[in-house]
Amino acid sequence: MLVKSRAIPLDLRLVELKLKWRPKRKYNDHRDNAAIILESSNVCPFRWKRGSFTCAYCPQSFGDFCGVKNHVIEHPNRIEAMRFARTLANIKVEVTDLRCELCLTNCKDIDSLCEHLISNHNKLIIKEHGLGVTPFNLSGKEYQCTHCDETFELFSKLNTHLNTHYPNTICFLCGKAFSTIHRLRAHLVIHDSAESVHYKCTKCDQVFPTRVLRNSHIALTHGPEYRYRCPYCKESFKNYSDRGKHLKQSHDKKIEYPCKLCPAVFAMCNQRTKHIKQVHIRLKSFSCDFCAYKFVTAAQLRNHIVKHVGERKFQCQVCKKAYARAKTLREHMRIHNNDKRFVCQYCNNAYVQKCSLQNHMKTHHPTAEPLKKIRLSQMY
Repeated sequence: MLVKSRAIPLDLRLVELKLKWRPKRKYNDHRDNAAIILESSNVCPFRWKRGSFTCAYCPQSFGDFCGVKNHVIEHPNRIEAMRFARTLANIKVEVTDLRCELCLTNCKDIDSLCEHLISNHNKLIIKEHGLGVTPFNLSGKEYQCTHCDETFELFSKLNTHLNTHYPNTICFLCGKAFSTIHRLRAHLVIHDSAESVHYKCTKCDQVFPTRVLRNSHIALTHGPEYRYRCPYCKESFKNYSDRGKHLKQSHDKKIEYPCKLCPAVFAMCNQRTKHIKQVHIRLKSFSCDFCAYKFVTAAQLRNHIVKHVGERKFQCQVCKKAYARAKTLREHMRIHNNDKRFVCQYCNNAYVQKCSLQNHMKTHHPTAEPLKKIRLSQMY
């Protein structure tokens, strides 16, 4: 039964992505990065709201960026306002004539500013967590993308264009790419807005944003149902497998779920969702309980946890060293076998370990471009 419904809370809409929310840590990832950038540089923070440039610290809006920039420079209690910015998910900043306010050093872009703050002022900026800011160049008559040479007459066009440069945050429902995970989450609202069709449970009054969630609720809460309907006739089945057999035998059909982002096709919807999260979004949902590392798949996490708790049961028969993984033992055995597979492409010196080749490159070829490893067998 299809019904119209009010918007479902965002946390429910994200159930299918299976995002695992973790308790707030002492270091608040990208928000703390953004606060350091705001406090230590001359970037001008702003928001784009209902077609107007809005102050990042208060609700005041302006028709052009020049107005909001002059306002921000003279903003009262600016330092306190910067601390408030820690609560914002992602902050737009204008980076023309970028400089460090601690020593007045000019910086080419936001990345070089961060490197400068880390190396010269010992600022704790962890890039792996995201910078928490989106840089814009708004100084000219036209708005120029900071990633390419394309220019736009309207900021709204530039704002939309920016999404094309960030393919790792892709909506699994429509395939659009977004510059930050926060933009992606905000975008997901349009798929479940007040005008969207929602699915009501036929046994109770609960409403769900997708058919998959509604069917899962019925199966778990109200007992087994013939919930897998054939799209070509009126027959229904208790499970997915029986419907698949029916489609093949009675209609010579099979259900396929194509990925909208690549040619891959899947037999089950959850397989496609898993593929999109792991291959296209690269969503790191699996966190290590022993350290700060996160992983895309459970298998990667299990492999990593061996470092912390794994029994060292793989022993070298030559020197008796033991390792937690068979792979690590195989890599170790190359030392005894003198398997010099890492070859310098400038002087043909060969090494057993990659780190040895890297040290050689730093010492003997410091100005050379980094090269890929090649095997000895590829040279002859």
